[in-house]
Amino acid sequence: MDPLQELKARIARDHAYLAQKLGLRADIELIVYKVTYADLGEPTVDCGHGITSEWPYAGYKPGVIAIPIEGHALEEASLANTAPPVHVWDGDRRGAWPEWRCDIWHEVCHQYQDERLGKWNKQDGNNGHRVGWRDAVHEVADKVGCDRATFYDLMRTEEVPPSA
Repeated sequence: MDPLQELKARIARDHAYLAQKLGLRADIELIVYKVTYADLGEPTVDCGHGITSEWPYAGYKPGVIAIPIEGHALEEASLANTAPPVHVWDGDRRGAWPEWRCDIWHEVCHQYQDERLGKWNKQDGNNGHRVGWRDAVHEVADKVGCDRATFYDLMRTEEVPPSA
């Protein structure tokens, strides 16, 4: 299987696992795409929903999660030992998971913030990380059995977690 297709399948499995575990919609659109660089002569692809392949940031909006894949993520190491459920919470936290896994779990926290808490607002002054973000991450951490500070670190948020 093509490495990008394999990552798409793994991301879809992570989303399905989390949607079931958290009581979220499983039928949202997952846009998984390889990031391209026009200045390097790579063609730009329209991924839908106003996203092009030059956009290197993951994102959420109701019904859609976008996960960009940098070229290095297509290496074999990124694909090894990544089947959910994932319970490797300790060690080098940010290096413990591939970036794509941190991205899908982070965006699912936004989906939870939206669907379960009704508090998602990209215009909240911190790109959806102010109103309801802390509550969403706390609740998701509790539901997946992770301590809150570790989960904040895995979610790659700039917000400093409160002592739990």
